[in-house]
Amino acid sequence: MLFTLLAILALMAVGVSAIGQSKIRKNDRLQIFLIPREVFQSSGKKSFEAELSEARHSCHLIENGNEFNRLNSITQHVINTAKSLYKITERWDWQVAFINKDRINANQRPCGYLMFYSGLWRRLNLTDDEFAMIVAHEVAHAVREHGRESASYETIANMLLGRFNMKELPKVLINKAIEFGYRLPFSREQELEADALGMEIAMKAGFDPRSALILWRKFEQMAGEVEFEYFSSHPKFSDRLKYAQETLNILLNLNKK
Repeated sequence: MLFTLLAILALMAVGVSAIGQSKIRKNDRLQIFLIPREVFQSSGKKSFEAELSEARHSCHLIENGNEFNRLNSITQHVINTAKSLYKITERWDWQVAFINKDRINANQRPCGYLMFYSGLWRRLNLTDDEFAMIVAHEVAHAVREHGRESASYETIANMLLGRFNMKELPKVLINKAIEFGYRLPFSREQELEADALGMEIAMKAGFDPRSALILWRKFEQMAGEVEFEYFSSHPKFSDRLKYAQETLNILLNLNKK
């Protein structure tokens, strides 16, 4: 048992990292990475390219025109700003896809693979500043390597479960305990972190961080409030608005100095 715990602590020590460029409190925490970045980059690229291929084959990929030019210009500007702030991202194979599907959604695959769906900017009627907040949010997830971090913590949890013979408990009980006790709360924490860091990156890219408040109100009006946050991987919109206001106050004060 002692050897297992020491091994875990050693892995944690090797994987600890932090982002020093951010001035937002929620982004100064230490992170633990056990899984090599290359593993996640490879899987992220494969997943991105598979969906990209499917979208192109079904004629759902937006690759030209005024809409593409507008969105791509905003996205590349945010990405270039992040690359100037966080040197490690300069080596990433940044790729972006705009998918013509009526989904209010966006996502990122590890190490710079971003995907946005047309329902997002069309149904919410996003301004340039508001769309920049979405892009910067996804870029922030990538910068903070949230997927890799979550997988690392799950690896530690599985090691401990095996060591302490907790696998003798019903599997469904263990999964639920992990889901509600760790996975969902940690996901909500990462979302707020990406909100804050995204606002900071977008502001440094020249976009108005106040648009984040309008953006989350649009989401709230479209989707309605999350009734039971405990069961959700994302925070309540009221919490996101509150934290966005706190972040905005910090950013505006820093901008005055």
